[in-house]
Amino acid sequence: MVKYLRGGNRMNKVLWIFGIGLALFSAFLMGSGKIFGEDITGIAIVVGIVGLTLVATSHKRMIEKSNKKS
Repeated sequence: MVKYLRGGNRMNKVLWIFGIGLALFSAFLMGSGKIFGEDITGIAIVVGIVGLTLVATSHKRMIEKSNKKS
């Protein structure tokens, strides 16, 4: 894990991991409607969109930085 986070793209990789975590958390919230109630699905959708946006933007930045090094 430490080797994975080395280099200039460290913040982008942290954002990518955080985005994956948010997306998984939103999936948990959607799946556990019986525990938290049905009113939580709107919040889960927003959290999922934010998580997926973090994943998409961090991946784009990682690709751009790797192209600049080449």
